[in-house]
Amino acid sequence: MNYLSANKINKSMKEAVETAMAFTPDPRAHLIERLKVLLANGYVFYYDAHSAHWNIVGSNFPQYHAFFEKVYTQVYEELDDIAERIRIINGLVPLYIKDLLNLSTIEGTIGGTNGATLLHKLEHDNKVFLYNLKECFELAEHAEEVGLSNFLQDRIDAHKKLEWMIESTLKGE
Repeated sequence: MNYLSANKINKSMKEAVETAMAFTPDPRAHLIERLKVLLANGYVFYYDAHSAHWNIVGSNFPQYHAFFEKVYTQVYEELDDIAERIRIINGLVPLYIKDLLNLSTIEGTIGGTNGATLLHKLEHDNKVFLYNLKECFELAEHAEEVGLSNFLQDRIDAHKKLEWMIESTLKGE
């Protein structure tokens, strides 16, 4: 994604957040719903990364296997914090895995076992997750949820680093 398209996405995200806030009497209500989507996407992203870890084949197996483990560990460790943040602002976390799958905007299919294919899928998952993080950050700022904003900002930084790592690896493929 180039700089101009990233700015366009960020601008449209900000506009969508502002529109949603204009029609939501309680700014936390929309925030809670978007955090649920973030949680759902996190679970699919986690499973995709773990599946990549299990299914990778090829000459660079050890490097990919270790990298995919770092990715799924990072995402998995975020899930409990995201769920607890939903509870902290008086939301309820989806009770069933089918509810998470219905909320997710990431299609949970890998479709291959070679490194480049798996990396492209995780690159996509990370971009969607990063977009969700930024959206939730804007909503948290609007709702004046400072602690949540700080948490989300830290996660944004971590996923930007992951984006850089994936893109750098793909350039060598």
